[in-house]
Amino acid sequence: MAMANLLPEPQRSALIAQRGPLPDGLLDFAELIGNCPDDYLASGRVITAADIASHFHTGADTGTGTGAAQPRQ
Repeated sequence: MAMANLLPEPQRSALIAQRGPLPDGLLDFAELIGNCPDDYLASGRVITAADIASHFHTGADTGTGTGAAQPRQ
C-alpha cells in the first residue's frame, strides 16, 4: 500500500490499520524494506557480467511504451 506512505500521520497509520490483511501472494513493501539494512543491499545475489545493469522504461502516457536494457560492460 505505497499510497499510504505518502500520507501524514495520523492518516497513514489509520489507513494501514483499516486495510486488513493483504491477499495471498501480495507483500507489504514497507514491512519488507523495514527489515533491510539502511546502508547496503543484502540480497545475496551474485552479479555476473551477463546480467542487465539497468533497465529504462517509459510510462507510455503518449502511446505505446518503449524500453531499453543496458548490459553490464
